[in-house]
Amino acid sequence: MKDLTDLLGNKDLDKAFDNEKVVLAKLEELKQLLLATDLDLQMQLDRLRKLQQVIAKLDNAIKEENASMASRASLPSSRRRGMSSRRRSMR
Repeated sequence: MKDLTDLLGNKDLDKAFDNEKVVLAKLEELKQLLLATDLDLQMQLDRLRKLQQVIAKLDNAIKEENASMASRASLPSSRRRGMSSRRRSMR
């Protein structure tokens, strides 16, 4: 940038204009790199949020299944046998 101001001070406008194009191109390239990195980060954060939601749903399903198994296990064994014999008689 200092080079550009020196060239402008010396009234070397053609060279200053060429250098300005190079600086602008480099700035645009830097901007694209920064935006691409930011986009990648946003995509990763979105993917992480979705994974956390799936994990939460699975945790809830596991809790429900464990509660269901615990309630079946707490039934007296005679009652469980009675349920299975009733099922057989219904067939």
